[in-house]
Amino acid sequence: MSTFVAKAPTIPAQISEVQRPRLAFPHNACDAHVHVFGPQDRYPHGPTPGYIPNLATVEQLRAMLHTIGCARAVIVQPSYYGTDNSCTVDALIAGQGSFRGVACVAADVSDAELDALHAAGVRGARVNVKAANGVPDMTVVNGVAERIKRLGWHVQLFFHGDTMPTLDESLAKLPVEVVIDHIGYVRATDGVHGKGFQMLMRLARSGRVWFKLSAPYRQSDKAPHFEDVAPLAHALYAAVPDRCVWASDWPHASRNDTGIIRVPNDGELADAFINYFPDAADRQRILVDNPARLYGFE
Repeated sequence: MSTFVAKAPTIPAQISEVQRPRLAFPHNACDAHVHVFGPQDRYPHGPTPGYIPNLATVEQLRAMLHTIGCARAVIVQPSYYGTDNSCTVDALIAGQGSFRGVACVAADVSDAELDALHAAGVRGARVNVKAANGVPDMTVVNGVAERIKRLGWHVQLFFHGDTMPTLDESLAKLPVEVVIDHIGYVRATDGVHGKGFQMLMRLARSGRVWFKLSAPYRQSDKAPHFEDVAPLAHALYAAVPDRCVWASDWPHASRNDTGIIRVPNDGELADAFINYFPDAADRQRILVDNPARLYGFE
């Protein structure tokens, strides 16, 4: 019998000493996009992982959330695990009601598996949208949307908006609501008039799409507060104030080819959000009221 040997991480680890934000978050604030990575011998990765992450446990997640002032979180299935949602589900169960989840499922997933995921706290399915010559491939998105609509889930989409500026035409036909990761990964340097961001604004006007005002470090190199992302966040919030949520993207797993060289401190990300939205009523809506509706928190 061979001895298990864990693979060494290929990406930087999250920052363990998280700084406290300069202002307290409101009661029942929610971090709407985090990941959990368990021990490799218990939760093996998919066949061709794009990276090997560091350990990021529920205990470490709780410590980060406590420091920045979030009582709730949404655990999103990372691509590292493919459609094996075991690690995410175990984390949801450990959350005892304070966590919700977004799973990754195949279009031929069974009703029994979907029901089990729903019972564990999953409220959406994440899909990576790919494009050829700017034309998005909606095959998987359409298939998954059909399977999850009976549960009232949303489909959460990971894509680079700058590479598919007509994606809104395809999404308008989906039978479920849509959540967009990380402001669609559009480049902050292009501003609100960039073709990718203009596509997001058309989606906003459709009234069926939510936006995660998250991970500005994936769009901007202006650390630590990423001021050039503020106009994008402001424009989306002005368009759909009841359909915007905030997230840290902890533990910031990213392949080396993304160009991200600085792992952000989650307290800095919280301060960036506070700078974007200095009004307490806006922060209450984005951090508490909106995620409670979207993810079904009590």
